[in-house]
Amino acid sequence: HHIVDLYTKAVERGHWKAMHNLAELYRTGWPGGVEKDTQKTLDLYQRMIDLGVPQGFYNMGAMIGNRAGVKNPATDGLNFIAKAAQLGNPAALTQLGKLYIFETHQDELGLQYYHCAASQGHAEASYRIGSYYQNVKHNFPVATRHYQTALSQGNINAALVLELIFDETSLPSMALWY
Repeated sequence: HHIVDLYTKAVERGHWKAMHNLAELYRTGWPGGVEKDTQKTLDLYQRMIDLGVPQGFYNMGAMIGNRAGVKNPATDGLNFIAKAAQLGNPAALTQLGKLYIFETHQDELGLQYYHCAASQGHAEASYRIGSYYQNVKHNFPVATRHYQTALSQGNINAALVLELIFDETSLPSMALWY
């Protein structure tokens, strides 16, 4: 309960990161004494939105996308994610990049969103760029460069891919990549 009390005090002072962290505890529930509470989660996300915090828009959009207590998940959630992306939130930019590439097949636009997020140090976006160049463009040197960036940003999946690329026993030859 101690952590919840500290977060609650910080929330009362308008600290958005405390709102985000407390909302996460309510969203998933926490054995340390927090019951799962979707309404409290949504209320905290709304407070973040009222403060104009990009992460708040993203959190709300993701929550709506998971159909948590909202009438029209597809459009309502996307509106929040689009707003978060407009405010520069890297997770939202990455999400929109995915939608443009995989849903509307506007690859160039999707890559622009990925690059914007990656330039902010967002590891998932860098990984997705690498994956795009590997699987769609078959441009392995460019894919490798983006996987290396993703790894430097902390993406574990990039480490696994790079291990396969550079492990000579798993591939007949590095010539496959270059």
